[in-house]
Amino acid sequence: MFGMLKNRSQKSRDRFEFKFSEFQAFQVPKGWDKIFVSIIPMEIGKFIAKSGKAYVLDGSCHWEETILESTWVSQDEASTDVDEYLLKFVVAMGSVRFGTLWEATVNLAGDTSSSASIAVSLQLKKCDHGTFLQVKIKCLTSRMTPRDKQ
Repeated sequence: MFGMLKNRSQKSRDRFEFKFSEFQAFQVPKGWDKIFVSIIPMEIGKFIAKSGKAYVLDGSCHWEETILESTWVSQDEASTDVDEYLLKFVVAMGSVRFGTLWEATVNLAGDTSSSASIAVSLQLKKCDHGTFLQVKIKCLTSRMTPRDKQ
């Protein structure tokens, strides 16, 4: 008569808002005149934010804009720590499907309990020119962990 109760996952989801700013690409090879950056959570696989196109001058590129993005992050209910939250930054010239230049991945799990801006420098994969992307990341909705409450 009664249906079996399904085993629920021991994961909860918290909403975090991140601010991405001061995007810069360095050692961009010749032939790439305008490029943009897409931000893709690895858990979802689809981009959640995209910068405008910026011009490449003398091998470097700078984006003036700031990207604010809210996203859901899974965590174990047994602990309040976020184990892993991987974001992929894709640098492309045209469409992400057809003009992908390079990509880099960063784990933001440690940044969810801090309200400080963190500057990261990411070596871009699939690149033979030593191109790297710099970005400042700030979690705007930080939460306290049990260690912080003590």
